[in-house]
Amino acid sequence: MEEKVYKKKKTSMYFYTSLKISIRNLLRTKLRTPLIIFAGSIGMIGIGLVLSIAKGVNLYIEDVQKQALANYPIYVFSQAKTEKRDDEEKNEPLEIYPDTDNIYVIKGNTRVDYYNVMDSNFVSYIEKLDKSLYTVIDFRRSIRMKILTFNDNTNYYSSVSYHYFKEMTENLEFMENEYELLHGEFPKNPYEVALVVSEYNSISASLLSSLGIDYSKDILKISDIINKEYRIINNDDYYVKKDNGYVINANYQDLYNKSKIHLQIKAIVRPKKGATTKLYSDCLLYSKELTDLVLQENLKSNIVQDQITYGTSFDVLYNKPFEVIKNFYLVESIMYQYQSRLLEFGVIPEINEIRIYTEMLQDRIKVRKYIDNYNDPNATFTIYYSDMLNNIIDEFHELVRVFSTVLIIFSSVSLVVSSIMIGIITYVSVLQRTKEIGLLRSIGARKKDIARLFNVETLVIGFMSGLIGIVVF
Repeated sequence: MEEKVYKKKKTSMYFYTSLKISIRNLLRTKLRTPLIIFAGSIGMIGIGLVLSIAKGVNLYIEDVQKQALANYPIYVFSQAKTEKRDDEEKNEPLEIYPDTDNIYVIKGNTRVDYYNVMDSNFVSYIEKLDKSLYTVIDFRRSIRMKILTFNDNTNYYSSVSYHYFKEMTENLEFMENEYELLHGEFPKNPYEVALVVSEYNSISASLLSSLGIDYSKDILKISDIINKEYRIINNDDYYVKKDNGYVINANYQDLYNKSKIHLQIKAIVRPKKGATTKLYSDCLLYSKELTDLVLQENLKSNIVQDQITYGTSFDVLYNKPFEVIKNFYLVESIMYQYQSRLLEFGVIPEINEIRIYTEMLQDRIKVRKYIDNYNDPNATFTIYYSDMLNNIIDEFHELVRVFSTVLIIFSSVSLVVSSIMIGIITYVSVLQRTKEIGLLRSIGARKKDIARLFNVETLVIGFMSGLIGIVVF
């Protein structure tokens, strides 16, 4: 008789079987299972609350930053450097706190060699600033235009200061967000201007008078303002060549009629409700194209061509050589006077200040570092900036960083506590079911199968806890 040899076979438990046993065990412990699931969901809800609070606080902080920073731009200025001259009179250095009755008189203490217009290389450098770091850059660019209008108050032709005309930013999206149109559209060509009024639809009588608009009424209609006309005078009409020099044509009516650049008020705008950045108030806005057009026209004029030809050697307007001007408090160099003359002729765009508006503190810090990194050894100007929120920004930025770190720690602690709690519950469950584990082992269940059984139970509890946490939260 042939003897049968017993061979040990490997056994295993299917995942589906593990899942059935786990669910059956969870259903059997009707009181403990809901309590475990509820306890786990509390941890999930706690994590959700902490994360929601963190997100809400960050959104609130961002909103506060946007409102606060919108009214406090970074002001960027330039200061013309002075040249050291060997032929310049040198004052002997004075003794500090001298023991004497003498009072010393300082003459020509301030020297200007260059007109204080923002360096073009620096303007180009700022234009390359990462657009994600700011909302708008206001270059405050202007050009000296000779403007005439027919004055509705006096029925005479009158001059209008170019200071009342401001070049509008090219960022139309910004304008549409911050300003609303009462009439017309924002200037889109060189011949259109927009009048800016306050949020009360008001404008000062003094400005209306300066703009040649009738201010005798207490209330004006839009029709009283729209299509009001202004004319820019060409240099060749304004500066008339006579003998070897030039004289100024004071016949305003003649100049008005000869003008080829006619401007009309085509829009009226005011700040929107909730506008955070009010760049303009009580002025006439015009497009960048008008500046470029006037610049090109002035460059072609006779007086400008003559002045460029003579350079710094001769003042064509007053028909005499440039000379250093000295008085009690100021010394004006020849270069300074030459640049001043070109500015007067309207062939140099004038930028004395740049305003950079940001929304976030981090962006503001990066903008300041970007300005600090500007370096041009050949520049005739010194660049500096003023940030009224400088110290507050650094402290607030540190406060935000600490607060965010604390919230992250709370979130991490909640997650760790929840995980430890589920682990303890699973461990206690293992200790309470030693007989069941022994029985399963006796019928061939592997250690891996037993581990899978408890892992499946933990997974089901975790899933149910998370689901309840999401629904409740």
